[in-house]
Amino acid sequence: MESTMVERKIAQREHEPIQRSGELRQVDIEDYIAAMVSCETLAAEKLRWSPQEWAAHCLHQAADIERAKLAEEERKQKWGE
Repeated sequence: MESTMVERKIAQREHEPIQRSGELRQVDIEDYIAAMVSCETLAAEKLRWSPQEWAAHCLHQAADIERAKLAEEERKQKWGE
């Protein structure tokens, strides 16, 4: 039976103490990236989109949010808020 990514990481880290110092280690970053890739792939699969379609959707969404923030800042400057 194949183990999950989480089970492999738990087994790999059983000897490591839990660190809460706020410092990110390389392994923490790698784990985060692997988890995000897994989540994004699952999201694309659930919508029956290709990974490229999902990535484009996410990038457009992020750009729309940034444009909305800039528009709000401009509105506040214009009206002296």
